[in-house]
Amino acid sequence: MRCLISLIIISAIFIAALLNIVKVGASSPVFNIVIILAAVSAVFFSLYEAILVVVVCMLMVVSFLFLGSGIGNVAQTIIFLMAVTCAGVALKRITAKLVNVKIKVLNVIKEEYRSFYHLDKRSENEKLHLQKAVHDISSLYEAPKKMISSITLEELMGCMKKSIVGYFAFSKCKLIIFSFKEKEPRIDKVYNISEGKDNHDSLSGYEEALCSLMKDKKDPLIVDKASNMPAPNELKLPDSVEAFTAIPLIAGNRFNGVFAIEGVQLDDMVRFLILGHQFAIVLERIRLYTLVQELAITDGLTNVFVRGYFLKRLNEEIERASHFATNLSFLMLDIDHFKECNDKFGHLVGDVALKRIADILKSNLRDIDIMGRYGGEEFAIMLPETTKEDAFVAGERLREAVKGADINAYDENIKLTISMGIATFPDDTNELSQLIDRADQMLYKAKEAGRNRVEVYGNKK
Repeated sequence: MRCLISLIIISAIFIAALLNIVKVGASSPVFNIVIILAAVSAVFFSLYEAILVVVVCMLMVVSFLFLGSGIGNVAQTIIFLMAVTCAGVALKRITAKLVNVKIKVLNVIKEEYRSFYHLDKRSENEKLHLQKAVHDISSLYEAPKKMISSITLEELMGCMKKSIVGYFAFSKCKLIIFSFKEKEPRIDKVYNISEGKDNHDSLSGYEEALCSLMKDKKDPLIVDKASNMPAPNELKLPDSVEAFTAIPLIAGNRFNGVFAIEGVQLDDMVRFLILGHQFAIVLERIRLYTLVQELAITDGLTNVFVRGYFLKRLNEEIERASHFATNLSFLMLDIDHFKECNDKFGHLVGDVALKRIADILKSNLRDIDIMGRYGGEEFAIMLPETTKEDAFVAGERLREAVKGADINAYDENIKLTISMGIATFPDDTNELSQLIDRADQMLYKAKEAGRNRVEVYGNKK
């Protein structure tokens, strides 16, 4: 449009200039040329370009006139040169506009490409994120398959520690296990599953309140101070804990413990809940396995080891004592006049008395000592790393504890005593069968000597 207007103006000025030349002759040709140059320059050129063009054309006019050219020829030549120049400038500007349009189109295409590239990268990142999420969740479902081979809590904690530390970011993770032997929930052990720390952990002060709170709660407890999700009034968490989650480990109707994690991110909450529910199933399986094992090796009435398992453990302890060159003392004891007790009060009272005496004996033994029911009213006890003299002291302590106990059963209050024989490895023998036999000999010697006594093999008194 600008070029068209420029051509119209040039043509009008050119015609006016010719008419002026014809009408007035050569009186004002230079003035006409200057008007043409100024008009054309104003249309096509900038100020500096217009001044330059006018100056050049004036010099050309002066030069032509000086050389004797006619004013009409000079005007025609100048107008022709101006037309060519203007055409070139117009072509340049048209080309520049086309180039600008092309650049704009290319920029638009470039921006669209960038947009598609970023969209593709976002899609790829989202795809990788989803793949990682699917992999993590699949791995969490695979974790219990590795745990299923565990038959003890310690083995299970090893597998659990690898799974928890590998999948979650947290400050502390605890597994609170209740005693499998109690009807009411009671904290038995607390395991710390944090990386680089021992499995067993001490109480932090809120475990009892947490277990009491979670006992009748099937849903997880979530605390997040940043999201205005405070802890219940009954639960006093440390001030440093900003985020906290607890999952009740329930299988069927049995409450086996609580899975608690401090500082867990909300993004990890779903995966943690998945792992917690699966762990509850594995924990219940271990509880049932433990119960079956205990039933197989434990006497149902007295809750001490059965004879077969006790003898197996006795053999193992003798081998260990032989390897480390330590002593092991073996105690064989019997309840005095127990048959008369059954005949007088009945077998129900006798069973209660038997269980009560077993409890008294166990409560007066060390953790490393092992006790079994040898048969009827006979019990056997092994005392690892115990000399003959120390075994006699332990035997006297057991005898006095039973003698001083009041046994209440079905409105009956009875008193009972025990007789005991002791033999020591390797002082008395290196053979298992001989160790048992010699302790048994001492038991009968104690009975023959009046009962309620402790006799030691090799003691000449």
